[in-house]
This record gives sequence, C-alpha cells and structure tokens, in this order.
Amino acid sequence: MNQPILNLKNHFCLTSQNEIQQICSPLFKHFNTTYFNFVRRYTDGSESCLTTDSKWTEFFYTERLYQKVLSDRYARSTSLIHRVKHIPWTQFSNSPVRLAQSKHFNTGIGSTIIFTRSNYADFFHFGTRNENIEMEERYANFPESLIQFAHYFYDKGRKLIENSTQKNNRLILTDRIVHKYEMPPKDNYFNLEKFTSESIPKNLCYILKERGKYICHKLK
Repeated sequence: MNQPILNLKNHFCLTSQNEIQQICSPLFKHFNTTYFNFVRRYTDGSESCLTTDSKWTEFFYTERLYQKVLSDRYARSTSLIHRVKHIPWTQFSNSPVRLAQSKHFNTGIGSTIIFTRSNYADFFHFGTRNENIEMEERYANFPESLIQFAHYFYDKGRKLIENSTQKNNRLILTDRIVHKYEMPPKDNYFNLEKFTSESIPKNLCYILKERGKYICHKLK
C-alpha cells in the first residue's frame, strides 16, 4: 500500500521552528551555520523531527526524499565506536537529498552527528549556505564542537524533544527504506571491529579544561 501524502499543516515539526532557531543561536552567531535539523529515527519506520527550516522540512517529506536517506546505514551497529558517528556531507555528494537541499534551498555544505540507541538513532544535521565554502573544512575538522552542541540541544531542547517524540507528533512513514548497517572495509591491515574489541578501556576519560583534572566514566 502506498504511503499517503503527508499533511504537515500545523504539524509540530514545523510550528516549533522559532523555538529551535532560538536554541541554535550559538550556531548562527559563532559557527557560521544557517541550518539545523534534529531527527529521531526509530527502527519501526517512524520518526520525529525538529528544524530551523520548516520550508525545507516540508519539501523533504512531501517529496518523499526520506526514501533516499543514506546516513541511517551508519546507525545500526551496536559496536562502541559506532554509538557516535560524524559524517561530513562530502561523503554524500551524490545523495538525492543533499543535491535537492543544495539546489532548492542553497544549503549543500554540512555535517551530521549520529547517536545510536537500542531502538532509535538521533541525527543532528548541521548545514550552511553554498557560498560558505570554508565551512566544508571546518565541519570536518571540529566534530567535537558539533557533538558538544548536540548535548547542549538535548539540554535546552528537552521539552521540545519530548513533545516531538509523542506518538501523535511522530511521522509515520510506512514506505521509508531502512538501510541496513554497512560493515566498514576490511583488509590485512584494517579491521575496525577487531580493533575496537581489542582496545576497549575500562573507563572513558577526558580533561576538564577549566580545572585541569581527569573526569572518568565507567563503561557499562
């Protein structure tokens, strides 16, 4: 059965645009980013969405571009190293989604952060206008800044995320193609899965810059 055309009039994913734009002020002011999109994609085919660009989001769903999304194939591995994934959009230069957003909405430079959970994955899409070519390198070189903003968004946008993930606000996409996770390349000198399994630390540590101290978290 064909998916009926989505009617997004007054849908929460569009009407929440102004609130999302307010949260994204640091991106707009200091990270030369003009577009942000949060998508929680469930394994059952449904998803929730929050965006700074309601026109592109409506275009994306009504044109059924969700059928051509490729990035979710990176979100299906339970390996530790794949729980957080950083994907510059240069990896998807021929993607129908990226080409459409670049052509119709002048946003073709960006990067995506993915956090994988047991029954869903969170996608944080960061983009900027095509003329901001210097950002192609900066998105690739500063993924830790994008990851920090993702956690900032979890905090500041908590209520909006809760609302967007309510059953009545989820987008039910019966014809969405859920891509299976693609195994990374392997050869005699490169095996990411074995490397990960043989180098798991007991604790994850990072330095708290302000105090010069190590903060450690035990891995479950």
